[in-house]
Amino acid sequence: RRAGHTHAGASGTPAYPTRARISQQEAAPLHGVPVELLTDTRAALVAITDACRRATTSIWIAQLAFDADCAAVPTDAEPAPQPLLDAILHAARRSTENSAPLDVRIVLNGGLLLDTSPALRRAIATAYDGGNVGVRTLKAFPRVMHTKLLVVDGRDAFLMGASFVNGYWDDARHVAKGDSDSSPGAGDRPLHDVAVRLQGAAAPALARWFAELWREARPTGADSEADTNDAGNGVATDAEQATPREAADATSAASAGTVRILRTSPSDDATRRA
Repeated sequence: RRAGHTHAGASGTPAYPTRARISQQEAAPLHGVPVELLTDTRAALVAITDACRRATTSIWIAQLAFDADCAAVPTDAEPAPQPLLDAILHAARRSTENSAPLDVRIVLNGGLLLDTSPALRRAIATAYDGGNVGVRTLKAFPRVMHTKLLVVDGRDAFLMGASFVNGYWDDARHVAKGDSDSSPGAGDRPLHDVAVRLQGAAAPALARWFAELWREARPTGADSEADTNDAGNGVATDAEQATPREAADATSAASAGTVRILRTSPSDDATRRA
């Protein structure tokens, strides 16, 4: 069980102990939700990067760690995949339909055990001078913020098991660093992970969970003095206002199913950021 972990499971038995706090609203089944299981880790990162590249209003990310050079493992067909951060910053340079800047928010684990926010902020500052990319951290030592969530435009959500760090996004060959056919993104050992892509009613529900994380998180670096990306502190966005029913009505149910989205905390007196 991971503190602060967000889990999407099939309708039915929760995957966590009953000690975890689950509200009725969070545990209610969501119907007509398009679900895509991404069983190839490289393919998952490609899909995530492409979704960010196509963003039109917002990109919201919660992660344990995020390295600026994280990219899909190279292939013969794609020898130099675009790093995820580059795709995000490319999207951030565009304006929305209302001529507003794209809303980019990143919440990372902070504290003594692991904090990649300083390096990520430096990379962002080097490559981009806009004020619409905010980075915050959640600090709860000795616990960690283990949520791995990405929501694009409030309509397209990904839940992952891997951090945005090279070596975690293996491809189907499962080649480790040092092997004759290993690539620059290979890790020290073969890894396999599974991600899930959720749309329909699930996406705004996950966006609201992210908004809670954002409000509880602490601005870092320059954001400590002037957090220009402050939509999570009182300015309602389309994703926060959307209801699961509205999202479901707007989405085709051709490949839809029923899901439950559960959030867990390690104990009754733990905070959400535990």
